[in-house]
Amino acid sequence: MFIEHPFVGAFLVLMCCELPWWFAFWPGTLQYDSCGQLLQYLGVAKMTGHHPVPVTMLMGVFLNMGRHFFQSDNVGIFLYTLLQFTGQCLVISYGFCVFRRFRLPVWFCWGALLFYGVFPLLPNWGISYVKDSGYYICFLLLTISMVDAFGMERGQDARWKRILWIAALVGLNVFRNDGRYVAVAAIIGVMLFRHKYFKTCLAGAGCLLLFLFLVEGAYMPLRNIPSGALREAMSVPLLQTADYIKKYPDEITVEEYDALMDVFDVDDLGEISNRYDNMISDRIKDLFLEYPSKEQINAYLKTWWSQLKKHPIDYLRVYWEHSDGYFNPIKRCYEDIIGWYTILDEQSRTDDYLDIHFRTEGQKLRVNLENLSYSLYDFPLIGCLYHPGTYTWIMLGSLFALVLKGRKRDLFVILPGIVVLMVCTASPLNASVRYYLPIMSAAPIYMGYCIRNCSG
Repeated sequence: MFIEHPFVGAFLVLMCCELPWWFAFWPGTLQYDSCGQLLQYLGVAKMTGHHPVPVTMLMGVFLNMGRHFFQSDNVGIFLYTLLQFTGQCLVISYGFCVFRRFRLPVWFCWGALLFYGVFPLLPNWGISYVKDSGYYICFLLLTISMVDAFGMERGQDARWKRILWIAALVGLNVFRNDGRYVAVAAIIGVMLFRHKYFKTCLAGAGCLLLFLFLVEGAYMPLRNIPSGALREAMSVPLLQTADYIKKYPDEITVEEYDALMDVFDVDDLGEISNRYDNMISDRIKDLFLEYPSKEQINAYLKTWWSQLKKHPIDYLRVYWEHSDGYFNPIKRCYEDIIGWYTILDEQSRTDDYLDIHFRTEGQKLRVNLENLSYSLYDFPLIGCLYHPGTYTWIMLGSLFALVLKGRKRDLFVILPGIVVLMVCTASPLNASVRYYLPIMSAAPIYMGYCIRNCSG
């Protein structure tokens, strides 16, 4: 299969592996973020740039398609998740075509196929109605197309490969706001290590800038859609502040106290420290003003810097405790959330705005698939395949292997993943599978690129 029909063979296997999941979880699982986006699209909640506007609009369009043509919210959700998972299968199948050009051992290809198709991780997230699923699919496409278009000597003149790479650059920004940092890392990496593709990099940068301008510089101002709240990017500083208040309340000066009370919606600073949890920053972020003034932010940052200078070790400790799950391969995932198996927390979401529900005939299979996932999660060694820290060391191990083999020019393939890791260490959650899906899905590509048996 991997020799004669790598694309079609892998695609058919992946789609067949997904059939039980489709039957059990039709029309797809629904998470809180995506539910909020649908309510924004419907005008129930105010639309902001907290979630990228393009994916919010895309989700809403598919919901309207289901309502208009089939009088069903379920069908609208299904059409979106069907497109999403089909795209995932196409991208992974493209990866197996690249594996063939790598001349990888058959055992490695079968292992990768088992990981992508049989192991429950990606089959479950592939039908999860959430922006992060589209994001990791675009990241996987970015990684594979980088390898195929720029990483091998043979077959590099195919223009469509470079077009796929540019499409992936833009796609990252459709699904997540921090996708721009990953896209920039990819562009810079190719520029540094593959000089002859300088024009392609300029084209990619131009498309990325044009997309961001059209969305954030034109459409959002035209529709009076505000950007996301600044506090969404301040998880680590806010946790450090909360820890400082908890440990050193007597060291807080009057000026620092006023600056903190000015940006936190609390009656007493003790409310902030009481919410401290090194696994999640949301409980503290919710107390921070959504749109503080420039003066308020400057005063807070001045306070943060002053307290950092007093206790830098504590600040480093808080940062590490909030991010160690992305390095520790045995640390369990945040609240043991390895996938999503419900519609919000239930089997349905039915109210005045949405009517989304699972089919009753799939109840037993849903329970069995979820139990299978958590049985594997608790199984020795295999369970580590759910831990984000495992994949960090696969990525870093691939990086070190390239250096030891004298293939430093190939490091550009790893750079976008390093940026994903850096973003995750500053994200609201520690050891989050949902945030780390890009690296988890790309791990076989990293490994295959290191052990490939072809020139280039």
